[in-house]
Amino acid sequence: MYEFTSRVRYSEIGPDGYMTPTALVTRMQDCGVFHCDSAHRGPEFWMHARCAWIVVSWQVIIIKPPKFGDRVITRTIPYRFHAFEGDRNYQIFSVPDSDPDAEPTLCSYTNSRWVWYDMEKQRPARVPQEEYDAFPLDPPLEMECAPRKIALPDTAYETGKSVEITETYIDTNGHVNNLRYIDLSRAYLPPEAAIRELRVEYMKQARLGDVLRPKVFRTDGASYVLLETADGSPCTVTAFYY
Repeated sequence: MYEFTSRVRYSEIGPDGYMTPTALVTRMQDCGVFHCDSAHRGPEFWMHARCAWIVVSWQVIIIKPPKFGDRVITRTIPYRFHAFEGDRNYQIFSVPDSDPDAEPTLCSYTNSRWVWYDMEKQRPARVPQEEYDAFPLDPPLEMECAPRKIALPDTAYETGKSVEITETYIDTNGHVNNLRYIDLSRAYLPPEAAIRELRVEYMKQARLGDVLRPKVFRTDGASYVLLETADGSPCTVTAFYY
């Protein structure tokens, strides 16, 4: 287990003053990266080794987001390694800035799946023993884990405006950072939607110069956003439940 604490910044909140879903997942991603870096296996190591952990799915349960100024404790719990994969839980707790001695309140909890990815060969690779040694496993959270794959509803869809991938979308691994897909998909939510669960399935990496085309499916209480490349290959599906 690994955790870090930081206050909610203005850049992380929406119009209601609470952390956005993207900001919550950003905290989780940062916590996982900090954990890796604490074991000297973070971004600098990934760039040298030409291998890195790539997320393939998020399942985020949102109880109540922290608000501006709250002290936030973000915790990551690696609980499984298997062949090419690693699984992590996350928890986010908040403490009001007005009462720093208050008991932390659970705001969100998450299940996520990652693959160890060979950047040179552009394919998953077997998790090396050094990763097992660096990150001792803890028991997983008691939560109902959804399947990694997201089934799209059998309904009509609407198309959104295409997005060309520029350098501002690219991270140190040379592809679109997973958080950018969430932000692109959030643009198609009803303005009144209060997200209670967020799921993302990643299928293909988008890179510099690619064009992403959104397809939006809606049901009662949920929106699904499929992002495809120009040739129709699916990159991500994001499901928002509200």
